[in-house]
Amino acid sequence: MKHLIPIFVLALAFAASAAKPHVDGTSRSPNVLFIISDDLSKMALGCYGNEQCQTPNIDRLAREGMKFERAYCQFPVCGPSRAAMMSGMYAQSIGVTSNGKSELFTKNLGHRPTMSQHFINHGYYAARVSKIYHMLIPGNITEGVHGPDHAASWTERFSMHAPEWMSEGEHEHISGEKLSIHTPFARISSWVSRRMCLKRMTERGT
Repeated sequence: MKHLIPIFVLALAFAASAAKPHVDGTSRSPNVLFIISDDLSKMALGCYGNEQCQTPNIDRLAREGMKFERAYCQFPVCGPSRAAMMSGMYAQSIGVTSNGKSELFTKNLGHRPTMSQHFINHGYYAARVSKIYHMLIPGNITEGVHGPDHAASWTERFSMHAPEWMSEGEHEHISGEKLSIHTPFARISSWVSRRMCLKRMTERGT
């Protein structure tokens, strides 16, 4: 059974200034390709021990590059965790503590440069392909629009027009398989679901 993982790309292409020598005798800054996936836990990757999810390309990156064993997400929600990564600030500091607060990013960032702006300030061309900051779900990806983005972070922006979770249309189950309840991912997902259900019942007084 293969699980599809949405991947979003931030491309930082060389534009100016120099540092690294090349075989032709010239020197230039290295290109940087930053890939971020949506709602992806390490427990869903083969390189971290999952035997059901097939992630050969990511596994190869881990095998040939560097794999972190103690790297932690700053917030358990999409928008705040992305805001923290791009700003270098805690979600509480940037003020984005829920997906509905993503528009506060630009206001609270002030004069501080984001990660991609730092590259731009050093002569890079920085392009975003689809979702790097949070987008409205459903809506922005379905419509192919930028959403609550931080425009100053990019030299150029490319927003994909594609179906997303909760997009209108028909769905089809392409596999009858289910994740084993004995996998760590499934056990934790079940525990989180029970905790969220209990929290809602407590809030409602039921």
